[in-house]
Amino acid sequence: AELARRHDWSAVPHTAHLDEGKLVGSGGVHASSFVDHPPLSWPSDWIAAHLHHHHRFDDDQVGFGAEVEASRGCPYNCSFCAKIDFRDAYRRRNHDAITAEIDRLIGQGVGYIYFIDEIFLPQKALLEALVDRDVKFGVQTRIDLWKPELLELLGAAGCVSIEAGLESLTVEGRAMLAKRCRLGTEELAALLVNARRHVPFVQANLIGVVEDDPALVDHWRKHLIDRGVWANEPVPLYPYPSSPSYRELWGEPDDLAWERAHEHYLASFRTFSDIQEKRPRALADLEATCCSH
Repeated sequence: AELARRHDWSAVPHTAHLDEGKLVGSGGVHASSFVDHPPLSWPSDWIAAHLHHHHRFDDDQVGFGAEVEASRGCPYNCSFCAKIDFRDAYRRRNHDAITAEIDRLIGQGVGYIYFIDEIFLPQKALLEALVDRDVKFGVQTRIDLWKPELLELLGAAGCVSIEAGLESLTVEGRAMLAKRCRLGTEELAALLVNARRHVPFVQANLIGVVEDDPALVDHWRKHLIDRGVWANEPVPLYPYPSSPSYRELWGEPDDLAWERAHEHYLASFRTFSDIQEKRPRALADLEATCCSH
């Protein structure tokens, strides 16, 4: 917003610019407090152009799709997550601002909201408010944070899609990923199946780690899929430059961080996932097609 207000961008704090070919910084990294952000307002023609319901797979899709942010950041420090620079400290937005924003969207014809929070933690007051509103929604969350009665409330509030960051189906794998999860695999599976009783689509996101026993992973994937929970083939871990795993491998990221991470990713794995048949190309090859000079 400050960039839009000023002609002289060099005076805007927390930015960087080139001055006669040299990079000049103005203050350190900035992260918004976020908790007091007022309700967002979108033009109705923008809303009307957005028919897509993100990550929704049930048939009863009515109205436009929209996105809402009820919180920002995450209190966990999982090794794979690109959260260090901007998405670290968890802060929850003012409840009245969230409901006012949602009411405005419903009034514009929105029938589905996707919460784009890094992690949608249980918020009983928000769920109770959504029970009385004619809107469906989807979330990304950790299943181990939800008790059975809150999962029931989640479904009653209108949730139709859950992406649950399980990451690993073994205790050893979850420890390697620094999940800080106190529940065992059987307990996690039971919560996922319970969630599926209330929500039409539940997905257990899995990451491939060397600590996992392939036979055990196959057993639990089949267990979940047979009970209506989608569990993908484990996806290889990508060391994002803003993740703890990158720091552990190479230290602080530099100008070649993305190239280094991508090269490592391609060198470490032959196959990638059951929804990605082709092998990704190297960043240098992709850049050469559009940025050669």
